Amino acid sequence: MYFRIRACVEYANREKLKIKEKPKDFSMFESEEEIDKENKEPDILNNRIFKDTRHLFIVKEEKTWKIPWAREKWKNIIKLVKKGQINWIISYSPDRQARNMLEGWELINLVDKNKLPENKEKWLTILDLKYTNFHFQDNAAWKMMLWTWFVFSKQYSDKLAEDIARWNQNKVKSWKWIWIYKHGYFINEQWYHEPDERNFPLIKEAFMMKLDWEPELNILEFLNANWYARYYKKTKEFRSMNKTSLNNMFKDEFYIIKQL
Repeated sequence: MYFRIRACVEYANREKLKIKEKPKDFSMFESEEEIDKENKEPDILNNRIFKDTRHLFIVKEEKTWKIPWAREKWKNIIKLVKKGQINWIISYSPDRQARNMLEGWELINLVDKNKLPENKEKWLTILDLKYTNFHFQDNAAWKMMLWTWFVFSKQYSDKLAEDIARWNQNKVKSWKWIWIYKHGYFINEQWYHEPDERNFPLIKEAFMMKLDWEPELNILEFLNANWYARYYKKTKEFRSMNKTSLNNMFKDEFYIIKQL
């Protein structure tokens, strides 16, 4: 994220645009937890950029751009645009704004309002868009180009999701490891799942209990009573089973295909 922030700030300086300073109450776009996380950022360059730009009205959105209106921060930006409190938005690129048709069209519709007679008479700009790697002007040709970029971004996102899903499915069918190994297994030297001597019998019994319509809470108690635990390399710790993990395991195609 830091390189996109730096690109936007450098673009504003180069084009002699002034980024608005953020108000005292910036809770619509930033939480104390997020500030604390930035302060603890281990990368020196990232940490410096976060701190040097903290006084500016910069919105850092980490939620998906693909699902319409799933981003609370983005929804708040659009609300302020509609209230006339924001008239300019600088983004790294159009695909940082929308990878779905609804939000993309909403942006273009707001730009269209610049051409309404009452706004033209008052020289009122509802919304102007700037990008660090895409030139945009408020005219029919460039709005078509912007819309095309939104379409390409959605197509790229959809295609990537399809390719990853297909790749994951093929790996699962071959019993190969994908990112996190499965409950009851370990990864051998050929990167294939292999039943774990201690945990596999417990997981197999859990599935048998499920087939016998045993409540999941009872199955969870059985696993934890028998000291079931899986090792996580990232955190270097053993964790017992919880309700969410158990439920996800029972819905995992890997087990449906191979377990029984």
